[in-house]
Amino acid sequence: MGALLVTFITLTAIFIRPVAVRLWRAGLISDRALFVASVARFPTLVLTFGFILRVPVPLLIVLTLVSLIPGLLLSRVVHETTDEQLTDRR
Repeated sequence: MGALLVTFITLTAIFIRPVAVRLWRAGLISDRALFVASVARFPTLVLTFGFILRVPVPLLIVLTLVSLIPGLLLSRVVHETTDEQLTDRR
């Protein structure tokens, strides 16, 4: 059961970006929602696996906050890429 849950969570985190981009292109979600979806994927994985592995709460909070850094640093790249793809399609 645990391996199935880990696989499901990992696949969900991988496939959420293309789904969010499609929804954004269709105008169903805002720029802010796309930003949150792109930044929150990795911290969600860290938090979920931390709970599964029973990491102590203070360490889990620190790890989750640290995992926000790559998402925040790459969020501009993600947004610019989706903007370029949107203008190329028009």
